[in-house]
This record gives sequence, structure tokens and C-alpha cells, in this order.
Amino acid sequence: GVSPELITLEVTEGILISEMELALRKMAALEEMGYKFSIDDFGTGYSSLSYFQKLPIRELKIDKSFVFRIPASQEDIAIIDTILNLAKSKQLQIVAEGVETREQVEFFKNIQESLRGMLLIQGFHFSKPLEATAFEERFFHT
Repeated sequence: GVSPELITLEVTEGILISEMELALRKMAALEEMGYKFSIDDFGTGYSSLSYFQKLPIRELKIDKSFVFRIPASQEDIAIIDTILNLAKSKQLQIVAEGVETREQVEFFKNIQESLRGMLLIQGFHFSKPLEATAFEERFFHT
């Protein structure tokens, strides 16, 4: 009974790579119903950028493997910059996954300002996964 406009479906590059044409058709049909799509673990697969242009996605999730060595790794910073520019050009929401240290938080907060709300930061730095009751106690009870 939930409206499809309120649901974002996450797909990985690996799923898209295996049967791209079929995935594109199915995603287009679901998008017509109102569902939104997010690509999880972006940058870890081998999908073609020409297909990427065709995907009906609203969000990219930067894989934690690129976040892990931030801010020390210039190579990972370059990859993240490329992903951010690609997402920005398509006006996609961006999620940095696997943020675990204060330095990583600061790195992404500095970027966040220039992206005007397009970048979300998630990871163990903020909280490890919680049971529903523990989540409610932590975030809803004062």
C-alpha cells in the first residue's frame, strides 16, 4: 500500500552488467510506476558509461572501498571527484558510504557545501546498524 514515489530501489553495477538491455527495460517500466533507483557500490563494477547515461537513476552511492583511505589517498580522491562530477552533471543525489573517521567526515563536509545538498554521508562514524527498538531509543527518545 506504499506509494512507489516513496520507494527507492537499490541496484548494483554487477546486476546491471549481466543483462543490461533487460535491466534497462525493467527499470524503465518501474520508473513509469513511480519508483526511483539508486546504484549501490558505484565505481566497483565494469559498466559502460554509455549505458550509465540511459539508466533512470536518481542516486549514486560511492562505494566504501574509495572512502576507506580518504583523505590520505590522492588516487581515491581523484576517483571520488570523478564520481561527484558525473553525479553532479546528471543532478543525482550522492551518498558516501562507509564513512568511519572524523577525517573522512570533514573531507565530505567540505565537499558537501559546494554540492548544495546533493551529498549525504553515511557510515559507522555516526552509528553501527541497530535493531529497530535500539534505533528508536537512540534517535526518537530524549
